[in-house]
Amino acid sequence: LFVRRQHRLALPFLNLAVLKSWRFDIGTLINALMNFVSLGVTLVVPIYAQSICGYSATLSGMLSLPSAVAMAVCSLLGGILAGKVGVRHLTLISSAVLCAGLAGMAFFDFNTPVWVIMFFQVLRGVGIGLSMQVLTTWSLAAVDDLVEDAASVNNTLKQIVGAMGSAVMAVLF
Repeated sequence: LFVRRQHRLALPFLNLAVLKSWRFDIGTLINALMNFVSLGVTLVVPIYAQSICGYSATLSGMLSLPSAVAMAVCSLLGGILAGKVGVRHLTLISSAVLCAGLAGMAFFDFNTPVWVIMFFQVLRGVGIGLSMQVLTTWSLAAVDDLVEDAASVNNTLKQIVGAMGSAVMAVLF
């Protein structure tokens, strides 16, 4: 219903014509999936640390700090690395790092040491940080004439899928 209405309007809320570009679609989809993982895990890790491990609220919150720092640093390095190895290779490498971080997190239990939790959080942060900004730039460049509309669609989809990630992780956890 929403999609049909947007196609009929002279000035649509979201110009879905940008979805005709396969490069924009791929970049936005990968970014949305990374946001799904990022927001879902960001919700669950502190709850796990407090509920399962019995850590204080302060320590539980601090478990996310190394991941956030890694993500920020790698966001800065992502553009440089993309120029050297290419967006495709960087995305494959960062996705592998992200998957390694998530795979390690799947085995957490109440005996998992703090440094192990932080290590896998950092891997997750590196994986997301290296490619999220690069993929956004790469996908928006594919629709140069509609970049404002593309940015709106990209951000909207990332937020919707990220919220779904939080909901799914809350239900599974």
